Amino acid sequence: MKILHCLFLSLLAFAATASIHAKKTPNLVVIFIDDMGYADIGPFGAKAYPTPHLDRMAKEGRK
Repeated sequence: MKILHCLFLSLLAFAATASIHAKKTPNLVVIFIDDMGYADIGPFGAKAYPTPHLDRMAKEGRK
């Protein structure tokens, strides 16, 4: 039983240090819209339909 406790604590310590050193991956958002061109949204210069949330995501995202 004592060996099981030691093994469990060792695994717990390993898991804690592994999560600390994990790489932070970027968030990825994929938007599928039927029958819409790339120039129909605000980030690409369209003015016909307001897209404030897409505009903000484009401004704050990676270039």
